[in-house]
Amino acid sequence: MSQISSFLSNSIIYDDLITRLAYARDASMYRLVPESVVRPRNTQEIKSLLEWGRTTGTPITFRSGGTSLSGQSITTGAIAEVLHDWQRFKVLDGGDAIQMQPGVNGAFVNKILAPYCRRIGPDPASINAARIGGIVSNNSSGMVCGTQFNAYHTLKDISFMLPNGNQYTTNLPDECQRFRLSEPTLAEGLLNIRKEIMDRPELVNKIREKYRIKNTIGYSMNSF
Repeated sequence: MSQISSFLSNSIIYDDLITRLAYARDASMYRLVPESVVRPRNTQEIKSLLEWGRTTGTPITFRSGGTSLSGQSITTGAIAEVLHDWQRFKVLDGGDAIQMQPGVNGAFVNKILAPYCRRIGPDPASINAARIGGIVSNNSSGMVCGTQFNAYHTLKDISFMLPNGNQYTTNLPDECQRFRLSEPTLAEGLLNIRKEIMDRPELVNKIREKYRIKNTIGYSMNSF
């Protein structure tokens, strides 16, 4: 704890054996014992946590509900649980949209939207336990929504933080230009990937074909 506590308050750091063993599993068949569990309460604490990870070379895995079957929310590094202090939401546009933090429960969101005769697009089998953070990052779909209303196709805007601590919100004016100026290497790399894909019709057709069906493996190349 001594290393990480120089970046974060001890009150949000849990490195006792019982907690570490409890977080060594998620809904998957895998088991990895983390060196610590951190429960950041705001974006500043996440920024400090990422700085610690960069400084020490410690991998950080974000976790909300931990309901995925593929082991995305376990690690031998540090688990950052964005759950209890990440429950805020706001209904927008008369129920046509809803703004949420990653710890909000999927089924709860549908209850909030029910009076507006709306629901979120994704309907994963784990929706009663799954949280919005995992639903979005996994591009969840479901038996009813298919790919037409999965997380990717129903996401309007997003606020995100890069590993370097820089934050962006996609619905802000000129945010794309700010991203290009502040992250030139990353922006150029993304544009190069897009160009490589668009220059090869066979890749374009393959990506279109694959993402007509449920596909949550690997990178979301359809976004290019």
